[in-house]
Amino acid sequence: MLNLIRAEWFKLVRRPMAWVLLIVLLALLMMVRLVEFMAVALHDGTFTGGEIRSSLLDEAQVQQFRLQITFPGIFGAVLSHMNGVGGICAIILAAGLLGSEYSWGTLRTQLARQPDRGRYLAAKVIALQMALLAGILIGLVFGAGLALAFGGLLGNVGAVRAADLGALPLAALRALYVMLPYVMFTIAGCVIGRSVLAGAAAGFMFLVLDVGLGALSFLANLGGVLAVLVNLVVQPLWARPDCAHTLTRPDDIALAAPGDTGGRRIQRAVRVLRLPGPDAAGYHRASLRHQI
Repeated sequence: MLNLIRAEWFKLVRRPMAWVLLIVLLALLMMVRLVEFMAVALHDGTFTGGEIRSSLLDEAQVQQFRLQITFPGIFGAVLSHMNGVGGICAIILAAGLLGSEYSWGTLRTQLARQPDRGRYLAAKVIALQMALLAGILIGLVFGAGLALAFGGLLGNVGAVRAADLGALPLAALRALYVMLPYVMFTIAGCVIGRSVLAGAAAGFMFLVLDVGLGALSFLANLGGVLAVLVNLVVQPLWARPDCAHTLTRPDDIALAAPGDTGGRRIQRAVRVLRLPGPDAAGYHRASLRHQI
């Protein structure tokens, strides 16, 4: 089994497509963070020494951007990016890795040497997950570099505590778990359709279905069996790619109070969500978009 995994890993890292997808993923991450930095810099007058300020967005959104380009919020922004754009890259990578085996005719040769299809597919999945985990870790390091650069220009890079760094491995594994269904549906499509297009179609169909079912997440508020079914089918809030999450600490922010307006509301802008179960390990998700 280890030899199969090594072989699949070797094939994966030698494919130009894997590196192209990684470059695209990091480039999009940098572009999004650059837009957020520009919005904050124009709001603070960073380029004019504070003499000229341009408020293109409201204060709450600027504050959210500020959290996402400094520590520790950059980690949450990166993981949210991985769950969104990274899921699309995972579909393309999985479809190319397995679907091309049919079109190139290498699958027949591989199965002639190792006829156990189950172990062959398991090695594919493990190699893909290893590659995705490597991409997540590279993204976190790259995001930390962006936070140092953008935060340095803004005069505040934030701060990282040991608890924040200690929670990162578990958060990275959660992000990897979120992308696993996309990989599995893509591989199933490749096996059934015996082509790259069939696998990609299956993966993107699941992606559309997953996003569509996200609109039904409000049914979980009804409780009972219906809430359990919704939580099993629909990704929880921290895993949804359409949420602008940041990671923060409870002593860094104040809760929003009813009736707050203007500056008071900005000071209390972020409402902390402490997730139950495994999330009690230390990560707090804050989302201005959903809580203000």
